[in-house]
Amino acid sequence: MGFTEELPFLAAPMALAIASLFVPIIIRLAHRYGWLSAQDFRRKENTRVPLLGGLAVYLSFAISSWVFQIESSYALIAAGLPLVLVGISDDIFELGPKFRFLTQAVSVAIWLALTPSSQLLLSQMGAHEWVSLGITAFWIIGIINALNMIDGVDALAGGFSTIACLFLGAMGGQLVSSPINLAAGILGFLLFNRPPAKIYLGESGSTFLGLSLATMGATLSPEAVGPPSVLIPLFLLAFPEVDAIASIIRRKRAKSSALKADHDHIHHKLKKVGFDTRHVLAVVYGATVYSGLTAFTIFFLGNHWATWAIGILATAGLSTLLWAILYLEHRQAHQVYRFSRTLLERHLPMDRPFLFDPENFHATIYDLLPYYKELQYRGVAEVNNFIQDFSAYVLENHPHASLKAVGSYSVMVVEPLRDDHKSLIPALPEKYFDLLVRHKVKKNDDVVPWGMSFYSSQFQTAAFFKKFDIPTEKPLRQAA
Repeated sequence: MGFTEELPFLAAPMALAIASLFVPIIIRLAHRYGWLSAQDFRRKENTRVPLLGGLAVYLSFAISSWVFQIESSYALIAAGLPLVLVGISDDIFELGPKFRFLTQAVSVAIWLALTPSSQLLLSQMGAHEWVSLGITAFWIIGIINALNMIDGVDALAGGFSTIACLFLGAMGGQLVSSPINLAAGILGFLLFNRPPAKIYLGESGSTFLGLSLATMGATLSPEAVGPPSVLIPLFLLAFPEVDAIASIIRRKRAKSSALKADHDHIHHKLKKVGFDTRHVLAVVYGATVYSGLTAFTIFFLGNHWATWAIGILATAGLSTLLWAILYLEHRQAHQVYRFSRTLLERHLPMDRPFLFDPENFHATIYDLLPYYKELQYRGVAEVNNFIQDFSAYVLENHPHASLKAVGSYSVMVVEPLRDDHKSLIPALPEKYFDLLVRHKVKKNDDVVPWGMSFYSSQFQTAAFFKKFDIPTEKPLRQAA
C-alpha cells in the first residue's frame, strides 16, 4: 500500500495542478493541428472547439498516482490507456463504433485481470466468480458508453463525474485516494470546460471517466454486504444509466441502431423546454447529488429493511423528475403541432380527396414530432419557416401524390407506384436530410431520417393497411 492511501488528499493538489497546466497546452496544439469538434447534427454551435481534454485528465491522474504511489489506481491506469489512445484517434480520425466497442472490451478485460475477483461488489455479495465477472464487465461497458452519451453540454460529464467521485471517496474507506485524486484532475479540466467551453473531454475523456466511475463503483465495500448493496452503484450513476436506457428504447422504436448517435438525450430535452446551459447543469447536478445521497445512505445503512424503502422513495423522486421533463417536452410539442397543422393545411393540398389504388401505390410517411420537439423553443418564425420548406419539399418530390394528415403529427403521402420507385427511395432521404440540416433539426445519421418510413403495394403492404386502419377495397377509391 502506498503512503498516500493513508493520507488520501496529498496527491489531489498535484492532479489539479497538472491538469490545469496541460489543458492550455492541449488547447493551443488542437487549434494548430485542427483537433477540433466536428460541426454536425449533434453540435449546433457554429464554433469548433478543441478536443482531447480527457488526455489532461488521464495524465494528471496517472502521474499523481505514480508519484504518490496510489497502488489502488494502477489497474485503472493500465486499463484506461487503450481507451485514451483509441479515444484520441477517434477524436482526430472518427473511428467506427465497432472498433471503439472492441477497445472498451479490451480495457475492461485488462482491469478484471489486474483486479482480484474477491474485490468485486457482486463477489462480496456471494455471487459465483464467473457470474460476478460477467455482470460486472457488462455493466462497466454500459457505463463507459453512458458517460459518452451525456457529454453533450459544457461541464456536464465532467461535473457529474466530479460529484460522483466525491461520493465514491466518501464511501471508499482505504481506497479514498483514487476517486479524490481523479476529482481533482477533473476540476483542473473544468476550469476550461465551464460554459462557454474552451475545450471538450472528447472520446478519450468521456470513456476514461466512464471506466473510472464504473470500476470504482464495482469495488465498493459496504458496511454490511447484502442484496441492497447492488443499489449503491446503480443509484450513484443513475443519471447516465437512465439516459442510456432511454436512448436505446428511443432508437429501437425509430428502427435505428443503438450505436448511432442522436440529438434527443435528457440534456437536449431540457434545452428544448427552455433551459439554458446553466439551468441544465443545475438540474443534472441536483439529481446527481440526490441519487448520490441515496447511495451514500444505503452504503452505511447496510442490509436493513429500511434500505429498500429508501430505494423505492428515491426511485419515485427521480422518476417524477424524468416524467416532468417528458411532459413539458410533449406539451410544448403539441402547442407547436396545433400551429403547424394550420400552416400545413395552408401550404399543402390536404383538402383534396385521398385516392389511391391498393394494388398499385407507394406511400411515404413523415412523422414530424421529433422535429416539432426541436423547433418548439425557437419561436413561431422558425416553425413557420420549417413548415414552408417542408411543404415545398413535399410538392417538389411528390407532385402527383394524395396527401393526408395521420394522427397528430404525421403526413401520409401516397402516389402511384412507378417503375423507378426503388431508385427514388435513396434520393428522398438525402433531400429530406438536407431540409433538416438547413433548419438544424437533424437528429440521426442513419440511412433514413427519423420519422420517415416507406410502404408500397410490393413492400410491407399488409402492415401499411393495418397500421393506418385503411380498408382494402379495390380498385381506385377514396380512403377513409
